[in-house]
Amino acid sequence: MECSSNKKAEERSKEKLKEEITKELTFLWTKVLDLTSVAVDGKDRRESLRGKILTLGNNSKRALHTVLDRYYKVEYVPNKETIIEVKRTTEKEKGNG
Repeated sequence: MECSSNKKAEERSKEKLKEEITKELTFLWTKVLDLTSVAVDGKDRRESLRGKILTLGNNSKRALHTVLDRYYKVEYVPNKETIIEVKRTTEKEKGNG
């Protein structure tokens, strides 16, 4: 039973990592595509380049996911720190000045 629970936790961790990889790659693609819209003349050339970039990116994402599934055991370790933000107000902000 414990083995099955560990396997499920590993799969959830792997999926979480895949989501993070996808998020970062999507951010990268967005920025690259934004740059091509400025740097490449002509709508046809931009569209052609856009398609190639997206195809290469999606192939890379699938390859990374495959490597993770085949060769890695992944464990997600959540951040256990509590972050407390303190903002110091000035006398002027308090209404005393």
